[in-house]
Amino acid sequence: MSGTLALLISLIIAIEVAIPVGTYLLFKGRHDDKTRLWFISVICASSSIVLVSLRPFLPEYLSHQIPWIFMVGGFLLMVEAISRELRHGGSWNGYWLFFITWIVLVNIIYILDLSASLGFVAYSLCLALISFILLAQIWRINKKHPSKSLRILQMGFLFYSLPALARVVAFLTTGSVEQLDVFKFNPVTNVLVFTYVLAALFVPFGYWGFTLEKSERERERAEAGEDRATQEADRFRKLVEERDQLLVMNSRFAALSALSSFSAMLIHDITQPLQTLQLGLERLRTRLKRGEGANEVLSDLVRLERVSDRASALVDSLRNMMRSGESVVSPVHLQPLLERIALILGSPALQKKVTIQTEFSVSAGCQVMCEPTMLQRIVFNLVSNAITHFEQNPVMNPKVVLRVWPEIRGDREGVLIEVSDNGAGFPPALLERLGQPWSSRNEGSMGLALVLVKQVATLWGGAVEMSNRTDGLSGAVVRIWLRQSA
Repeated sequence: MSGTLALLISLIIAIEVAIPVGTYLLFKGRHDDKTRLWFISVICASSSIVLVSLRPFLPEYLSHQIPWIFMVGGFLLMVEAISRELRHGGSWNGYWLFFITWIVLVNIIYILDLSASLGFVAYSLCLALISFILLAQIWRINKKHPSKSLRILQMGFLFYSLPALARVVAFLTTGSVEQLDVFKFNPVTNVLVFTYVLAALFVPFGYWGFTLEKSERERERAEAGEDRATQEADRFRKLVEERDQLLVMNSRFAALSALSSFSAMLIHDITQPLQTLQLGLERLRTRLKRGEGANEVLSDLVRLERVSDRASALVDSLRNMMRSGESVVSPVHLQPLLERIALILGSPALQKKVTIQTEFSVSAGCQVMCEPTMLQRIVFNLVSNAITHFEQNPVMNPKVVLRVWPEIRGDREGVLIEVSDNGAGFPPALLERLGQPWSSRNEGSMGLALVLVKQVATLWGGAVEMSNRTDGLSGAVVRIWLRQSA
């Protein structure tokens, strides 16, 4: 063997070893079904060319039949890999049928000792056929995604197919088997060796470039998706900001509306105590003129003082609501505030034989968003009204229950405050008018307790439910839901 031939064989083997290694390194981190198939096909094709290069040192079967089987098998895997790029994966049954038929044919040729003639012809035609199939597939991909790498890949398969056909034509026209054997070094076989080496380089390089371009397209699509997501997030953030502004405006509008309602109600309800004061003062003047005793006059003064206190309470409630109408809220520790109410009302309730029961199912550090003075007044009035109601409608074992527990509404965490009793409950006619401004369960009373519950809780971002008990017992229930402090 000449030194030139040995150098050529060594060069080809080095190239064919480097190609699978380079393919593996390139596809590392990009493993999917298509790249795996292509990697296996490259190993098969490179192994085939290495075995052909070692023909002077190998027996006929290892240097002819095995390389032909490997090369055709590798090309069939390339067909499937490209088909999957087109999302048209073929049937493995068809591939297996073709491959097994080829193996049988190659072995028959070996048994008949026709490898040097019919074997090369069959191999060249088979390789050209599969190369043309691959060229058609790549052309379809190139129409969808024009790429220089795909054109390089097409050139590689042209280098596989056209010289192989030229070798068959040369054999058929001359009848010389030397036109088929690459180790005879005639013009036809020299071109064949050169083009096979080029094809062995163009095919992997072309697919490498196509894979990198595809990864770049996927990265660009991902970045475009991230940009769209960012834009959508910005748009959503602006919508949320606009919504918050609208909520603030709506809250202020609700506050103004509530103040208007309270003002109208105040004008209506304060008329009675003012008239009572006027009549009382007139009666007091008359008694003084008659010279009646001090006890009678003192009785009238006490009654007028009570009426004056009730009128003052109305004005104080409206003033507090005007302050709260600005939606100024802050985190408030709930349990200490409610415990103070139970402590203050404990003595009057005991005197009237009313039990006040407290149940706290929240932590001692639980905070809600509200105005503390107004919340304390609201709950105080609710419990106080319930105690007073038992004087007008006596029941056995009167009891007022103040319960607190956490409750999530929608996506907001909150706390529910419930004031309930076992009295007569709200009159049905009163429950029907809950949407209108009214004072307490007694339609003629002066307190603003229940109005404050509905209006103020709304201004604080909370909610209110008023009803009669549904557990088979009589009694009124008022539930106040407030947002929990973050």
